[in-house]
Amino acid sequence: MKTNWGSWVIACLFGTLALSACGDDSGTSTGTGATGGAGGSAGAGGSAGSGGSSPEAGAEPEGGAPDAAPCAATDLRGKLLCIPGLTIVQDTPAMDGGTNAGYRRIDMTLEQLVDHDNPSSPRFKQQLTLLHRDESMPVVLASSGYSISRGQNELSRTFGANIIQVEHRYFTPSIPDAPVDWKYLNIKQSAADYHAITVAFKTIYKAKWVNTGASKGGMTSVYHRRFYPNDLDATVAYVAPQSYGLDDQRYPAFINQVGGDTWATCRDKLKELQKTVLTRRAEIEPRMTESYAGLGGPAIALEHATLEMPFTFWQ
Repeated sequence: MKTNWGSWVIACLFGTLALSACGDDSGTSTGTGATGGAGGSAGAGGSAGSGGSSPEAGAEPEGGAPDAAPCAATDLRGKLLCIPGLTIVQDTPAMDGGTNAGYRRIDMTLEQLVDHDNPSSPRFKQQLTLLHRDESMPVVLASSGYSISRGQNELSRTFGANIIQVEHRYFTPSIPDAPVDWKYLNIKQSAADYHAITVAFKTIYKAKWVNTGASKGGMTSVYHRRFYPNDLDATVAYVAPQSYGLDDQRYPAFINQVGGDTWATCRDKLKELQKTVLTRRAEIEPRMTESYAGLGGPAIALEHATLEMPFTFWQ
């Protein structure tokens, strides 16, 4: 579930007010990995979809990446260029300082099949960024979900691992030429994208592989593991909702009864806070100094954040 960050900040501020509104009857906090995290069922750090967890877990769909041809290159750039369909866009030497200190950054594209079950289907170029430390180190395969990230994450920082950041299929510019056939924007085809990347880069990086992501990225990592469990040694899914369609009524049902009778007073106070915010817009909007252009201005952003506040609070 995508969140507009401007309204998310406002929602967090409202959440602080909500904590005050609920007072001491809020009890102890809920644990990581409960239904929370955008309604997700996989908590941060949890391993999802271990091999053999479903009838099809050990099977791999038709298609996927072809076997890589023998590569005579000995340097990293040469080895990368041996990967069929890979193009290096920019190669930045390792820096001494900054957030990516010690990492060589290589921005790339990799040709992917629109339909991995059909080798003759059209192709598109998927954006990748490699932060390379050492070929002998583990690899973190990461998806930020909505756009490509070109920095480290918690896992790569903690373990000094290499990291491959991937832009999800059909997010611009990782999208086929028009006319776009949207039926191929599904979890099976996305998992096959990540499988093809894993197979290709394992010709270079032969240590442990872990995939990860948050929100849509967390879902993506779980689905990759579900369809191709043998690709990975572990999965760390931060916030991985399992939504049953665009209008999943389990979310409002959960919010309306979360905590049962014990938390009923707190739920009522949150509703009163929402009403108060919406009836005192004239006092609140002047304090919103950003443009909030992504949502259409401060007025819409305020309403958006207020409506989302119970979800933000309870997750």
